[in-house]
Amino acid sequence: ALRGTVADDVLDDQVAILHPYGAFIIPPLAEAAGVYHTNPELVYVPDDPRLGRFRDLVAGQPMMLEERPDDDMSDLPGFGGARDVIGSPKLFDEVNGDNDHRVDAAFFARTRLFDMYLSDWDRHRDQWRWAAFEPYELDPSLTGDERKRGKVYRPIPRDRDWAFNKMDGLFPSLLETKYFEPKFQDFDHDYGYLKGLNLAGLELDRRFTASLTRSDWIAIGQDLQARLTDDVIERALARWPEPIRALYEDEFTEKLRARRDRLPEVAERYYEILAGVVDVVGSHKHERFEVHRRNDRETEVVVYKTKKDGTVVRPLFRRTFLADETREIRLYGLGGNDHVEVTGPARRGPRVIAVGGPGQDTLIDRTRTPVGFYDTTTGAAFEPGAKTRVIASDDATVNTYDPRAFRFDTAAPRLFFGSNKDDGLFVGGGVQVIRHGFRKEPYARRHVLVGNFAAATQAFNLIYEGRFTDTFGPLDAGLDARVLSPNSIRNFLGLGNRT
Repeated sequence: ALRGTVADDVLDDQVAILHPYGAFIIPPLAEAAGVYHTNPELVYVPDDPRLGRFRDLVAGQPMMLEERPDDDMSDLPGFGGARDVIGSPKLFDEVNGDNDHRVDAAFFARTRLFDMYLSDWDRHRDQWRWAAFEPYELDPSLTGDERKRGKVYRPIPRDRDWAFNKMDGLFPSLLETKYFEPKFQDFDHDYGYLKGLNLAGLELDRRFTASLTRSDWIAIGQDLQARLTDDVIERALARWPEPIRALYEDEFTEKLRARRDRLPEVAERYYEILAGVVDVVGSHKHERFEVHRRNDRETEVVVYKTKKDGTVVRPLFRRTFLADETREIRLYGLGGNDHVEVTGPARRGPRVIAVGGPGQDTLIDRTRTPVGFYDTTTGAAFEPGAKTRVIASDDATVNTYDPRAFRFDTAAPRLFFGSNKDDGLFVGGGVQVIRHGFRKEPYARRHVLVGNFAAATQAFNLIYEGRFTDTFGPLDAGLDARVLSPNSIRNFLGLGNRT
């Protein structure tokens, strides 16, 4: 029904965003990068009646054939010899259920940097499989109980249909700006709007890279840069059929080299993005969270595995946060009997928020810095400090951990038009600024400042709207202000329906 119409042309333009042969060059790049990968193959589907209802759709067509990683993949290349591959739902059941299970943070960060290198934005949780290993399989030097303590999971990215997407043309170019659909970023010499490129994968990034420091990210970026040599890029592009190489080889060679050279810089930039607000997540077992404010600049967080009675077993997490990088640290116990203790002499530093979770928790603040404790009234013992905010509720949702709740602050332009018969057309604009906060829905603060001008009468309007969530307990606040030019015309039409 759309054929030959403007809508048909627009649809064709958007389909052209995808590179139909992009996935075929990824395996050699991924292999060199030290990243797990599927092995797509270009195949021809003959006309065969056994295709049934799909015959008209696929018969006589070139197609991409790709394995679906599942269970034992040890006999296929690209999966690290994994004998057990699972999906994301089961992975979260495992790591949330037992703190002995964990995701290899450095390997995950490496894989995510490689996603950025490919300009592959479509990395939500359903686009991953996970290779499970015994710890000794990845580190043969381990001894004793450490050899088989829990599972270590490494990511296997799949469905690379959005890699190397091409955002040229009017509509795609508008989409990739930060004000429309910033997840769409053009595969070009630079990486574009990095927050947008990683929006789909942000939930996983914030969960599984929280332990990594700036130097960790930079080192991974440098290693990727060294591995993705000119020879590797050349061999990858050689996988294309000759007609495709003739069309794209020079362009891709130039862009892949340019993007490779920026990997350490991109790694550091993305670290800075993630470092602003950090989630440190426990499990349904028992943990002890120790937060020590060493000074006004450094805050150390250490998480220990404990027994039910609180006896420390071993460390699970350790990172020192810097005040000029991190403004908020959020601790989630998830379940079990958890202990949170905030100590140290500092007078300032990142705000600390602790959500206890189900179980009998102890939340202690011995500092003079802002701390927030959340738990049920019957499930926690609180020892607040000078600036502790305690939210204790009979509603179990106070303990909710929502990994998708975090959103970036935004600032976006606004258009502001108007007209009346006296002043004529008003033309103008302004800005909307949105700031998010912990459990502030739909935002913590929203500021809108706009103005417009009527050339015919020199009249102008300047309008401010402010909205503030949960300003007085559960009550919101608003502030509106308006400035009009002295020669603005406003018609008074009376007080009643008949005036």
